[in-house]
Amino acid sequence: MDKIKNTKTFMRIVHRYLGYFLAGIMAVYAISGILLVYRDTDFLKKEIKYEKKFDANLDEKALRE
Repeated sequence: MDKIKNTKTFMRIVHRYLGYFLAGIMAVYAISGILLVYRDTDFLKKEIKYEKKFDANLDEKALRE
């Protein structure tokens, strides 16, 4: 990097490199957001079915057990 002459030049250089860095972060954030919205997976989605047959005409005490 060239010798920094004054504060104005230093701030322009910092602003430029900070802009490059933040533009890269925003691009990654945007791409990952688009991929998450349009994905077609059922990751962490699980359907669980329970079937249990009970005898007919049970009273409340028998249902608790």
